Amino acid sequence: MADASNRLLFILNPHAGRYKTKFELYELIEQLCRDFDPTIHMTVGPGDAADTAWRLGSQFDLVAACGGDGTLSEVINGVMRLPAQDRPRVGYVPAGTTNDFAASLNLPREMKKAAHVLASGKTMRYDIGRLNETHYFSYVASFGAFSSTAYATAQTLKNALGHLGYLLEGIRSIGEIRPIAMTVRGEELLLQDAFIFGAVMNSRQVAGLVQISADQVRCDDGLHEVMLIRSPKNLQELSGILTGLATQNYAHDCIRFFHTPHIVFESEAPVAWGTDGEYALTDTQVRFCNCRGAVELIAAEDAQ
Repeated sequence: MADASNRLLFILNPHAGRYKTKFELYELIEQLCRDFDPTIHMTVGPGDAADTAWRLGSQFDLVAACGGDGTLSEVINGVMRLPAQDRPRVGYVPAGTTNDFAASLNLPREMKKAAHVLASGKTMRYDIGRLNETHYFSYVASFGAFSSTAYATAQTLKNALGHLGYLLEGIRSIGEIRPIAMTVRGEELLLQDAFIFGAVMNSRQVAGLVQISADQVRCDDGLHEVMLIRSPKNLQELSGILTGLATQNYAHDCIRFFHTPHIVFESEAPVAWGTDGEYALTDTQVRFCNCRGAVELIAAEDAQ
């Protein structure tokens, strides 16, 4: 039997957007066999990646997700269900359409190269977000204009148009979203306003549209980044919002950007929240907590 430190549980989502040929998968598996004694599990439906990581994860030193950000999110949810002392390290081979989270880990876009990072990269502690005590997310939980982009964009459009599909859907959603009246509570914070977008993040980009400069994001500081965009009153304010997002200048009156370890959102009507590009829940009160350094992730050597 192989040394446990060389044993890899590789959880592969066969419906991710970037598998072009079977040969590409063969090359990927060949690379894994060069560096590990791999056990490969192909998911059969929603929730399977999380259940597999939970059932089998403690038997391996490393559990890796291959698919989109949603696949990685499921794996992290499964790992977080294990006692802290039994959690394996987590790796990621991005094979989705936009792969927001891969940017934070500086992972190569070529799957074979990203697979090699599993063996050659560095281990880093990563803050995990907890939502309402029962659900975890790796890089973002959000509502409003951009939050539904990933799970509203049809898989065929994702695969055919890639990032452009997200961009078109995201821009269209700005004009369609209805402002959501919310009360937001945090450390020495109380906001009451109508928002078209809100996000609790630990990543440099969200839905391929919202960009955060690297000096504003620390993966292991015990803080999440929060962005709130209130409803614009006119076209001038809307233009200012779009310019601020494009230039990463969040000084506009309609944009609030800050860091916090925990935060609560309350609304009269239920609000739909997505986590890591997938639908999560709908509720009138959503509580967030930063689980500092809860998971060890494998990142590229030059990741910050």
